[in-house]
Amino acid sequence: MSYLIIDDADEIATYLSGYLERIRQKSGAFRSPVTIVVGLHVMGWLSLTTEIRQSFSEQVWLTPLSLEDMVRVVSNRVRWAKGRSDLLPFTEASLLRIANLSMGLPWAAVALFRALVRESASRGLDSIPDPLIEDVARSQGILAVQALLALTETPDTIRSKVLLALAKSPYGTTSTVLAGLLGVHRTTVNYHLGVLEGTDALAKERRGREVYYIPTEAGRRAIELVLMRGIAPEVHLWKTVAA
Repeated sequence: MSYLIIDDADEIATYLSGYLERIRQKSGAFRSPVTIVVGLHVMGWLSLTTEIRQSFSEQVWLTPLSLEDMVRVVSNRVRWAKGRSDLLPFTEASLLRIANLSMGLPWAAVALFRALVRESASRGLDSIPDPLIEDVARSQGILAVQALLALTETPDTIRSKVLLALAKSPYGTTSTVLAGLLGVHRTTVNYHLGVLEGTDALAKERRGREVYYIPTEAGRRAIELVLMRGIAPEVHLWKTVAA
């Protein structure tokens, strides 16, 4: 049995299915079957479809990185993208801020870095101020992950059930449907939906007389991450505040 190990594959998660198919097509050159082992950090793992997850010969997901490792990931990414050792328009402080906001998730750090590069280039900035980092992190949905995690630090049975129902309803659902599923008053459901909407994890859409609550892309990942933490408590995200 031959093993092909793809470690820390967060950055290729969006096109991993095609990548694996090409590997399988070329595996005929091996004398024995190839087992593909893919290691992704939690957020990269959650960004994959269920079909792709189930297609892996072995499924491995990695816990978040430390703050020091995250700073190293971002700084190396900057140097690679620029082709030289200086970090302009990034500073050591901005790198630390990006690492903090990413909470140990390489997917979040890379998404934030790429968006900041585009934004700073369009504005012709010599350095990237903290407010811009915060704004871009919000637009990338990274702050939605932070906010939703903060809301679920104290277990709330109803809110957890609402989250589970939303995870199963990617195209949206109504408070009436949720109230019926959970056996609680609609007012209670509306309260929790309102709190979750404030995290940018949900968007509202009116369809006829009904208002549908639809998980945003970042919200879906955040909801799945919260649910995974309930299943596997060892999946934790460190939190620090940049100086």
